[in-house]
Amino acid sequence: LGRAGPEREVRVTQVMSSLVSEVRRLHNHGLAHGNLCLEAVLLKGWSRKSPEDGVPSVMLTDFVSMEQGAFAVEEPSGKPMYVAPEAHKKGSYDSHAADLFACGVIAYCLMVGEYPFMNTAKGGDKAFSYLVEHGAKALMKRRKVLGMVGNVKVPIIDTMTDGFAEAISQLLSADGLPVWEATASGAYLLDKGVPAAEIGR
Repeated sequence: LGRAGPEREVRVTQVMSSLVSEVRRLHNHGLAHGNLCLEAVLLKGWSRKSPEDGVPSVMLTDFVSMEQGAFAVEEPSGKPMYVAPEAHKKGSYDSHAADLFACGVIAYCLMVGEYPFMNTAKGGDKAFSYLVEHGAKALMKRRKVLGMVGNVKVPIIDTMTDGFAEAISQLLSADGLPVWEATASGAYLLDKGVPAAEIGR
């Protein structure tokens, strides 16, 4: 994918558009994946609309934790960095929104090349605690990654458009907007699948 920047963002946005489309297909059938992570998403290839344009096609795997219905009551499953924070609370949680939270982690990983945090349980990770208190955009301003030129590190948020940063911020919403409203809004931004230049600044 190359270094974080405009070209990488275009590719990641295309992949995420395909992924969100597949996840929504499950949701439209009343199902939730329940264990979305990078390892559960396979890139089948890039179909060619034209010689200049390639469109990615993804396939979901690992359906062992699939949930039927929008609300899950079991203990959270999957890797701790992908589990939506509301899944740690007692009682049921919105498993569709939890899938979209995991999509936010995947989008961040594809864009940055590392996880945004390692655990979403309360008190389980300093980076996630910072996100809960200050928001995903503040976390991306604080963290740095290699920029487009040389070995100079720049804030992660400076390597992406405003639209992409907003999508990740909403998908990783741990407070503020109602969970489904936030994650669905973030998914919509990525699902448009348009070039970065058109969704950002």
